[in-house]
Amino acid sequence: MSEINHINEEDFTVEVLESELPVLVDFTAVWCGPCKML
Repeated sequence: MSEINHINEEDFTVEVLESELPVLVDFTAVWCGPCKML
């Protein structure tokens, strides 16, 4: 299993957009009701 990386705005381009491997991104917010249910 791969490790989970917490990406910030500064790292997003390098870690996600320029990645040579497929990337799964989970966007969430503490105020999001459906996110809390997951």
